[in-house]
Amino acid sequence: MPWFADISYWLNAHKQIGDLPPGYDSEDGFIQFHADHHVGYYLYGGSPFAVLTDGVEVEHRAVDGDTHVTWRAPVGEMTGVQHYLPETFSTAWTVWPCRSPEDLRVVRYIADSRRFERGPESGSAWQTSPESAACRWCCRCARRCRRCWRNGRAAASVVSAG
Repeated sequence: MPWFADISYWLNAHKQIGDLPPGYDSEDGFIQFHADHHVGYYLYGGSPFAVLTDGVEVEHRAVDGDTHVTWRAPVGEMTGVQHYLPETFSTAWTVWPCRSPEDLRVVRYIADSRRFERGPESGSAWQTSPESAACRWCCRCARRCRRCWRNGRAAASVVSAG
């Protein structure tokens, strides 16, 4: 995949400020913004699979304006702290969760315990094939891309699948 800027942070910041141009404050608006400005968009959160981690509890606690995140596993636990930065509408780790060799045991347990199941989008293009899911996302703006033409698909049919 070629690199391109992720302007979803900019869109989210302007949504929070309240000066996002009309028509862009929805999933379709997000896609339309990128189409209107001729830029690609980052596919955040869209996954054909649910990632499950057996035997691990994750707790988020608000403490003095920060978020403490703790992972508890049979081999131990680790905690990190995130701080919200209003200037950038983002968060930053002020205390990293993995800080010792003991924490690495927790990281290893989490990695080894992960399993993947079909995502919740039942009946969507995600569940037909990974290739058609990629076409669904790259063609959401109803344009035809090389991938769809190469695979004998028209963008409109891919969009309607989702």
